[in-house]
Amino acid sequence: MAIEFLFCGDTMLRAGCSEGDPFLGVRSHLAAADIAFCNLETAISDDPAPTGGKRHVIATSCRNLDGLVAAGFHIVNIANNHTLDCGEPACLRMIELLKAKSVSVLGLEESGRAKPVVLTRHGVKIGFLGYADHGFRSRLMPLRKRVALSDVAQLAGQVDCLVVSLHWGFEYTEFPSPDQQRLARSLIDAGAHMVVGHHPHIVQGIEDYHAGLIAYSLGNFHFHMNLGDDLLSRGTGVMLRVRRSAQGQLAYKPLPIKLTEHAAVEVTVGKNSEECLARLAQLSGALTGKRINRIRWMKEASRLWFPLQLEACAFRIRRFGIVQLLRMLGWLLRPVNLVYLALYLTGAKHNSTRALFQKRD
Repeated sequence: MAIEFLFCGDTMLRAGCSEGDPFLGVRSHLAAADIAFCNLETAISDDPAPTGGKRHVIATSCRNLDGLVAAGFHIVNIANNHTLDCGEPACLRMIELLKAKSVSVLGLEESGRAKPVVLTRHGVKIGFLGYADHGFRSRLMPLRKRVALSDVAQLAGQVDCLVVSLHWGFEYTEFPSPDQQRLARSLIDAGAHMVVGHHPHIVQGIEDYHAGLIAYSLGNFHFHMNLGDDLLSRGTGVMLRVRRSAQGQLAYKPLPIKLTEHAAVEVTVGKNSEECLARLAQLSGALTGKRINRIRWMKEASRLWFPLQLEACAFRIRRFGIVQLLRMLGWLLRPVNLVYLALYLTGAKHNSTRALFQKRD
């Protein structure tokens, strides 16, 4: 039998307890999936407080997990840069709560390797591995190329279908980097059938590669930060429906989504949907059968990702003083960042840069 997957991107739920069902508008799509996945990018705490000097702490009430489960998610990735926002005890609590609710947890580390999750649907064994391009000290699995390739090669011989989840990339940059493209293709060559990415908060292209499928970034699913600009606050997102035939062939359909003013996820329709799909087709066309040009990609990253880094540095200087100024100068004087700076100063500016450098707390 065919197996239906539904992949969803960054999901922070919300602080406090949600009113109503934020997933009502997409429940039918979740219900139709044999396996529904999302990147759960939050800590669990009813009274979150900043830890380690973080600017943005994302946390939600444990009761909001009930809504996630009721919506129909079967597996969530927690290897990301916000799971530990309220410390390791809160992270461990979330893991236990998810397991108690029969939701599989992806992105855990075990003896220096990614702990695999294997689900069976219609007699087909489906393996999952999860990594984040982030410096974890314990519990969660960092992205290390050699380890990931070894993990994939080992698990590929034990399952019928293998999915790799990657929390990676540059925020608000529409193209994956050349290094990302190279690694994603290497994972397919090593035995993965699908590579599913998240973290940039906007949608990136989808690539068919050697009978495998690479979705570099699904963008946001249920995610909203108050950053003073609609793109920065809400980003863009798609749900990715993938159908695996009984013969193992993959067919996919992206479903553009939006977050309403009341923090509910809805499938977009009409002109907005058409524009999203047209842009996704352009981004995908620049990938399939081609290699990302490094200079072109650096120009893209310099338009919004780089000024966001400058703005974050400016915030830390205002908040924490001279030590952060020295760190910023050390970071800025790295050769690659000087190239980004030159490209930013001489290149076309992104419309959303109007929201940068405001003195927000």
